[in-house]
Amino acid sequence: MNLSINYFGQLAEIVGYSKETITTNFKTIGELENFILSKHVALVNKEYVIAMNEEIVSKNDVIKESGKIAFLPPFSGG
Repeated sequence: MNLSINYFGQLAEIVGYSKETITTNFKTIGELENFILSKHVALVNKEYVIAMNEEIVSKNDVIKESGKIAFLPPFSGG
């Protein structure tokens, strides 16, 4: 399956782009996250949350085939 991965804010600056498409057979968000962290080692100690189809997800959530994945930096209140 092809997944659209979006990076926002400082995370986009770290990886050098805001969007990429990957072809994968990963089943869970955790498997995908491990792949992304191995590809973008500079993200390893950064704070972020992962969203799929505009909802925050956990590492155990199953990736949906039409899933749009976003790596989001910490939110600031106001």
